[in-house]
Amino acid sequence: MKKCVLGMAVAAAGLVLLTSCLGSSNNEFTTTSPGVVTLDSKTARMIVQTRVGGIYAKGFETYNEGDCVVVNFTVNQDSPENAEASKTGYYFSTLNVAPVEVSQYAINQHQADTSKLLVGEKPIIQAMTPNLVNTYLSYIEKRLFLPVAYNGISDESLAWDLSYDRQNMKAEEENGKRVYSLFLRRRVVKEGTKKAEDKAELLAFRIGNFIDQVNSLEKAASSKEFYVKINYIDKINEKDSTYTWAKMDPNFYITFAVPADK
Repeated sequence: MKKCVLGMAVAAAGLVLLTSCLGSSNNEFTTTSPGVVTLDSKTARMIVQTRVGGIYAKGFETYNEGDCVVVNFTVNQDSPENAEASKTGYYFSTLNVAPVEVSQYAINQHQADTSKLLVGEKPIIQAMTPNLVNTYLSYIEKRLFLPVAYNGISDESLAWDLSYDRQNMKAEEENGKRVYSLFLRRRVVKEGTKKAEDKAELLAFRIGNFIDQVNSLEKAASSKEFYVKINYIDKINEKDSTYTWAKMDPNFYITFAVPADK
């Protein structure tokens, strides 16, 4: 699987500050965003849906529909080719660095036993790394983009699992918020040979079915929004295999609006 190590992507994000200092026009912007590749049926162009909408750039033809990437790009809204953007649904853009592909995984509807460690399970430092939330945390085209931090080895092979109990879906009340839990777990499936170091990585999970199920529950409860939190194991004692569960900071719970009936 491809790893989107965020050291490279963070460096690309620095281009946002650089461009803003160079006096670009009011109708030009540069940003970094995760994205999902979609196919525009009218033009047969590959479009990347981002946090700020759809974009097209040369080179997207090499991707397949459904691929996940991180893109750093500039859009000039005054450009003649963007005059019809409101109709086409996307902007022509210029890539500032090559896109970085992101590994994506299906959500697991069968939650593993949280009272036991998985084979090869390792702790996660943080699910939802605070300094990366504004740039990378996104829900786009039914994919949850989640920045995580962990201590790992560059040449090891990992398996990520994001799960929930489909048969026992129930909101928890936290400070007046209706909150649903997902459980993120990390396993080493092939040991590495290099020195371990702290890492930040961007993961993408296909959670559309989970969100659809929660929307149905929340509509029945006449709710307008709900929240999702990520639970994860943050400490494992290697001597006796005891461990502790943690949850993301409530300030970073992921907000979803319940769609209105058409």
